[in-house]
Amino acid sequence: MTAYRIAKMTGGQVIKTITELRRLERAGIVARAETGRGRVGWVLPDGSLKDFLRQRVRIVWAPDWDRAVVERIGRRGNTPKLRIDLSRFPPSPEGIPNLEEFVRRPEKDRALARAGLRVSRRARTAR
Repeated sequence: MTAYRIAKMTGGQVIKTITELRRLERAGIVARAETGRGRVGWVLPDGSLKDFLRQRVRIVWAPDWDRAVVERIGRRGNTPKLRIDLSRFPPSPEGIPNLEEFVRRPEKDRALARAGLRVSRRARTAR
């Protein structure tokens, strides 16, 4: 990989990436290699380090990633929509533990109405 590509992938500055690659080269972690176009590229000479990074890091170029996402979205549009008829399941307030936590007190509705705010949409039953 070139220093430019590494900088683009990591979001770093090219000059700082080159500086760090040179430090890694002096430490023996990376090595210079010719790219197909005669430019300087960088490789990992240590096989065990390559294997470690292959297991831990996934490098994907942006066009490949975009293509994969578009394909995934396209497949999602081909799946049938799941429709559930909710009318078969009538609400049952008796099944709710602590129902009083979900019912707004009339005092609060009166205070909200005085402040000009929205009150509960539920009709009050006589208590």
